[in-house]
Amino acid sequence: MNEEIIKQVTEYVYKNYKLYKDKQLIIKELDNCFHICRHKDESPLILGKKIINN
Repeated sequence: MNEEIIKQVTEYVYKNYKLYKDKQLIIKELDNCFHICRHKDESPLILGKKIINN
């Protein structure tokens, strides 16, 4: 996953999810979605890949 995708996903999450605002995010890219967590033991926020602009 490149830096531009990480930046776009981070900006989207900070803008739309107040609990994640200004937190360090763990972002994992899967085939059709992203899993976003604030720490390793948390259940992920699952977002479709349509959130990024290619």
